[in-house]
Amino acid sequence: MRRLCGMTILAGTLMVGALARAQQAEAERAPGQKSPWIHVQVDDGSADRSKVDINLPLALVQVALEAVQDETISGGRVRLHHCNLKVDDLKRMWSELRAAGDAEFVRAEERDQTVKISQRGGQVLIEVQDRSGAQKVHVQVPANVVDALFSSEGDNLNLTAALSRLSASDHGEFIRIDDGEHHVRVWID
Repeated sequence: MRRLCGMTILAGTLMVGALARAQQAEAERAPGQKSPWIHVQVDDGSADRSKVDINLPLALVQVALEAVQDETISGGRVRLHHCNLKVDDLKRMWSELRAAGDAEFVRAEERDQTVKISQRGGQVLIEVQDRSGAQKVHVQVPANVVDALFSSEGDNLNLTAALSRLSASDHGEFIRIDDGEHHVRVWID
């Protein structure tokens, strides 16, 4: 019970600090410029219709990420130490893909769906369509957000830099998954 109370106090303290930082970031914005918010909606489509709606200022998410300290996430960076791939290898692969410009990199056609991974107009696109052509998965991320993700040294991914770049990009939906049962949307406005 004491551990739960301590964790609650710690979470509350982090939230208050993050909200204060988010308010500071809002105050530093140019007049009339609204702070972007990230929205996540998840509906698992189960019989009990479990749903989750998350609506947070993006600045709050950035501060919370910087506050997390464990073996995987620290200071807004994710360490991939249990992976067989090294981040340096991923960075080199991304550099080659980025240099290729607009192109379709992967197209996999199966009996009931088609998967495409491409780069178009400064966006990385991942799309899954069913046989009828209805889109089941749509991920659209600005390439400069991926650049920012790979901006750390060593075996870290820089989530803070990626979120910062995402908040400065054109707002709108960037992840949509609808497989008929599960529905997920992530967008910024």
